[in-house]
Amino acid sequence: MGQHVRLFTDNATTVACINRRGSTKRNLNDLMREMCQWCIENDNRVTAIHIPGKDNLVADRESRLDKREIEWQLNKDMFRKLDAMFGPFEIDLFASRLNNQVPKYISWKCDPGAWAVDAMLADWTSLDRMYAFPPYSLLPAVFQKMDREKVDILVVLPLWRTQSWWPHMLSDLVDTPVVLDHHKQIFRHPQYPDELTTAVLVWESKRTDFVSSDKDKSNLTVRHFLSGTF
Repeated sequence: MGQHVRLFTDNATTVACINRRGSTKRNLNDLMREMCQWCIENDNRVTAIHIPGKDNLVADRESRLDKREIEWQLNKDMFRKLDAMFGPFEIDLFASRLNNQVPKYISWKCDPGAWAVDAMLADWTSLDRMYAFPPYSLLPAVFQKMDREKVDILVVLPLWRTQSWWPHMLSDLVDTPVVLDHHKQIFRHPQYPDELTTAVLVWESKRTDFVSSDKDKSNLTVRHFLSGTF
């Protein structure tokens, strides 16, 4: 017996083509003819349902994520000091074999050394001592997941006071931040020589500890803690 494949998409043209089994556009019609032939040969059927783009989170972040975002790594020496202060960390949630800080890591794509793929689909409540340096475009989704799952996790994030999630972060701040001295080697990328010079925080969900780095510290809205440690 065949299968019913139901496609959820935020693309209205895709929904129309699939459900009408064709299109007035020749290239789309050719694709639909191939799909229909596959359905007949395999005794399957395909239908499409439209969903708002704001609800299409998994596919949307996949299409928007820049490869350059994924491989940034906090300076190894700084990580070791953070590990001594807040760790030891057991898993790196957003990493690859090129930039993982600990042996156990979750990659964004298939990776022969990864413990799992796609941290946003993992059950964080089953993990301990998590370290995360997620792509900045994923931060709203990361905050939502942290709120839902109430986990202990240390997250590296930019010190961007104009972002919509900044007030949310400050409202959860119950400890003073550690300010990392800014320098050119604070980040590295295995494939791109560009320096990532944005400011950085590290947030621990339950105890809400922050570690921050900024060239301009004059207008920080939070107090400094252990300044000069790094």
